[in-house]
Amino acid sequence: MHGTKSNKKAIHFTIQGVAFWMAALGIWTALLFHKTIGISNFYSLHSWFGILTVFLFGIQWICSYMIYWYPGASAKTRAAVLPWHTSIGLLVHCTALLTAEMGLLEKLTFLMVNKVIGRFSFEAVFVNSVGLLLLVHGGLVILACVLPRSS
Repeated sequence: MHGTKSNKKAIHFTIQGVAFWMAALGIWTALLFHKTIGISNFYSLHSWFGILTVFLFGIQWICSYMIYWYPGASAKTRAAVLPWHTSIGLLVHCTALLTAEMGLLEKLTFLMVNKVIGRFSFEAVFVNSVGLLLLVHGGLVILACVLPRSS
């Protein structure tokens, strides 16, 4: 990405902030949906991972704001924290991917068990394809973060 370091940080922070609030909205929407149709909350591994992901993401976002943005830590502290920031960011990314994959599997399982769709229906193949694309996307993001950058 081209631009000044300050602009890149602002864009990164803004995109992450929007993603955090969208995740929080997603959890709130799921809670409302479950309440409306009488489904229990937080019974599945998917929901537990979702809460864990949003919690870790929120902590990461707030701490990063204080260290890198405002009031901002010293350059030495920012440099020392950067490997942790990157590693925890990748962990959050992986938990988000796992949560999404489990959500796809959970929904597909419900639809198949209730005979709404068949094993090889268009919907089943489509959802499996989305799952594979998520995996590829996640892997590419991780590679982009860990491979050395050319100058």
